[in-house]
Amino acid sequence: MKKDDLKPYIRISEDAVAKIAQLSALEIKGVSKAEKKSVSVRNLGGIVEIGISIFVNTSEDAQSVAEKVQYAVKESVQNMTGIPVSRVCVGILGAE
Repeated sequence: MKKDDLKPYIRISEDAVAKIAQLSALEIKGVSKAEKKSVSVRNLGGIVEIGISIFVNTSEDAQSVAEKVQYAVKESVQNMTGIPVSRVCVGILGAE
């Protein structure tokens, strides 16, 4: 057995990725609610696709908020885990 065969690896669960996505969405101005159960993570062989549903504040432009959430979620997941994100789909569940 070669020394290279014993390289350690890190496995990051889909739940951890979902939590990162949820918390990064909640940091965006205009997001009133984003629950972890409304986040889906799909592993596509080392690349992930994320779906997240949010509620927006009634005083905010929903499209603008959704675009900011897409960017924030992608950046946060990639920076914190090193896992490439192919896309982030944002659903607006309502306004509060």
